[in-house]
Amino acid sequence: MPKSDISYYTSKLGQMKSVRNNYDSYWQEVADYTLPKRDFTVQRSEAQKRMIAVYDSTAIHATEQLASGLHGMLTPPTSKWFFLKAGVVETDSARQWLDGATNYLSTVFSSPESSFATSVFELYLDVVAFGNAAMSVTFGNRKINFQTKKLSSCYICENDDGEVDTLYIVEKMSPANMIRKFGIENVDDKVIKAYDGNQDIKFEVLHAIEPRKINKGRGAAKELKPYKSCFIDLDNKKEMLEDGFDDFPFLFPRWSKRSGETYGYGAGMVALAEVKELNKISEIMTRAASKNVDPPLLAPAEGLVLPLRLDPSGINFYNPDLGEPKFWQNGFQPNYFEGVLEYKRQLINKMYYIDWMNLPQIDRQTTVEVMQRAQEGQRMMSPMLSRLQSEFLSKLIKRTLMLALDNGLIPKPPQELQGQDVSIEYTSPMSIAQRATSAQNVMQGLTVMANLAQFDQSIANVVNAKAIAKDQVLNTYAWPIMYIHTDEEIAAMEQQQQEQMAMARQAELAESYSKSAGNAAGAMKDLQGG
Repeated sequence: MPKSDISYYTSKLGQMKSVRNNYDSYWQEVADYTLPKRDFTVQRSEAQKRMIAVYDSTAIHATEQLASGLHGMLTPPTSKWFFLKAGVVETDSARQWLDGATNYLSTVFSSPESSFATSVFELYLDVVAFGNAAMSVTFGNRKINFQTKKLSSCYICENDDGEVDTLYIVEKMSPANMIRKFGIENVDDKVIKAYDGNQDIKFEVLHAIEPRKINKGRGAAKELKPYKSCFIDLDNKKEMLEDGFDDFPFLFPRWSKRSGETYGYGAGMVALAEVKELNKISEIMTRAASKNVDPPLLAPAEGLVLPLRLDPSGINFYNPDLGEPKFWQNGFQPNYFEGVLEYKRQLINKMYYIDWMNLPQIDRQTTVEVMQRAQEGQRMMSPMLSRLQSEFLSKLIKRTLMLALDNGLIPKPPQELQGQDVSIEYTSPMSIAQRATSAQNVMQGLTVMANLAQFDQSIANVVNAKAIAKDQVLNTYAWPIMYIHTDEEIAAMEQQQQEQMAMARQAELAESYSKSAGNAAGAMKDLQGG
């Protein structure tokens, strides 16, 4: 690779770093109080203490609780949370393929070998705390792999549509890992020397993924694929590997995002001011309580013969003419502080939507009250959940599906699905809850209609029960395609039912005619006999 290309990557990396520098100090503060395992402007070892300055863990617990809630309500590991649909008329072969593809993808997401469950929880933690997260979806060792990247290592750019299509990742790599990954023939001599000398050093490596200006589309050679992937040894200014992807191999969801800005904002960033204030109050309360239990002493000058002994059973000798030591009265009132602390904790939990997340455990409330709170929580979280769905879930499923197809893990779709877009129907608890709000309004309307029909039975003719069943019941609770009859099957069954009803009416008429004829014959016989 010419040096001009290396200069291009280093120059672009510098520009991307300058943009993200505005966030790094912000994210570091958030990390200190809500997610101490993360580092941005501070570099600490893995075993180094990270919670020295934390006096209240409310925000830490809230971050983990919201991340766990998203995990269980969006991508539950123990149940199927989506299925694939086609926009065309689905034949038996199409439905079988869609069901098979759905089952395979669900198996991948729930398999421990793919590490999706653990990786996605780390992603939710980053999204909740910092508003941004990065996950790779790649194929290797004959399986699909998922890995959440350190946010501190990631730098992004958007396209004109506001989608992340460029990702630069800067990581430290050991000489052994570099040789293993790129081959000894592709690394710099300094890397080989460090490896041979068993030196405990690491080199800075850039992984740049960005769209190619000129490409041949999906299925082309790696140097002509839509996305370019390049690994560069930044310390030695050397390209080690160039590759390509048919699709953008990373997912970069954002919690919420301001217009004109590249990076997102998380709940941890929104609540940071309250979290810091709560921590400060807790610190003051802790210090005040400590002084109250073990207060400082007031002693007259030169009144003590020996140094003070503050341990239990300690004996101190003093000059009685100068007075004895006295305790300092600090006026500490814990009740006041407890009220302030509780208010701050409730406010922080509200910012993390913890009250809404805990709705299933709420008792001593009517169904109407719980439903109102659920609807309020859904409205408040709807913008964030919609962004997670578009920037993460949809891209995750489509990327995994394409990898499975490209690597022969699932069969090719039937002819009628070739070139057709496959849509996604979400069946997660969160999706069902969102649709259930609309369904409940319809059901309440049906109750009113049923009451009115008691006075006028023709009102029942206004309601299209079949449409309600399909749109509000089947779609709300996301029944799999295999459970639902097609329109053609429904029409055939209705025609059969009509034919059976017609035959039954004919039989009934024939029986009635036979009885009438028999009665008439009997009457005539009676008349003749008479």
